[in-house]
Amino acid sequence: MNNIDHLISKSNTNNLKVIALDYNPEIQQIFLLKAKQDLELFIEILDLRNNEIKEILLDEKVCARPYGRINFHAVNKENFYLSVDSSHLKINTSGEIVLKDQLDGTISSLNKKHVLKNYIFREDLVLIDFTDFKEHNLSDFFDDNFDEYDFTYFYFDDRYSIFSSPDNNILTVILYCKDRDHPKCFHCILEIESPEKINVLFVDKIDDLGQYYVISESLSELAYQKYFTDDNNVYIRKLSGENFKNSENFIIDKNAELIFFDDHQFLLLYDEKIEIYKRSDISLLKSISIDQSAPYKIKKDILFYIKDAKLNYTEF
Repeated sequence: MNNIDHLISKSNTNNLKVIALDYNPEIQQIFLLKAKQDLELFIEILDLRNNEIKEILLDEKVCARPYGRINFHAVNKENFYLSVDSSHLKINTSGEIVLKDQLDGTISSLNKKHVLKNYIFREDLVLIDFTDFKEHNLSDFFDDNFDEYDFTYFYFDDRYSIFSSPDNNILTVILYCKDRDHPKCFHCILEIESPEKINVLFVDKIDDLGQYYVISESLSELAYQKYFTDDNNVYIRKLSGENFKNSENFIIDKNAELIFFDDHQFLLLYDEKIEIYKRSDISLLKSISIDQSAPYKIKKDILFYIKDAKLNYTEF
């Protein structure tokens, strides 16, 4: 990590906008998706181990669009995933677009996609593998493992929530079974090793239905905020047996969103700042100014963020 300041400073000299970023601590590389003046996208790799910066130009011109939707992360050492609006791309480290597709299903209302590390989960219960963009229908998996729950709820608005992160292959599914006896909210956490091997890490029902779900790095706790506007608490529940029935909670600012937590600290996101708190006594440790709507990445106690259109970082 001794080279990080030098490489970040060097990367910032071109004054090009960082659209998205990722970090792999195992190989000590920072991945930046940047836009040229004409909004053409390219990838920049900050290799901390070898103290060098590599620029990857795509073999096909792909442009950002103002207010467009973009997802980007490193799938592995050889490939990147990039989605620009409805187009999904797999790009290798030579800049070749090796796969490109819309990845839409036949039911338009269930085409919303949730990005994981190596997969996309589509709401028609289809898992799409980044290896070849092959689609795997998971209907049988849900029927076989959760036959007491009705996953046709996915066809109705406001009856379910799905949460994922490009940092791992963990999928969190919440179903609101309003026509059933209490408790009404089914919580299921899945770890996807492959389309053929999906581990059920946790499943239980409570009456709480929330938003902004976050799983701790150790996968031992689940945090969320409630839908109700008059409730400014964050609720944290242990993912183990009867402990899930009880929650730890603390009040946060109504304009903040919990984005990370572990046994010792938690981070809150505001429009133009990120705050780091000590979990044991909810004391503020650090406040960091960021650009509004700019990307950030949290990995291994390092926060990468954008301020004044430049890449920065802080350790916590």
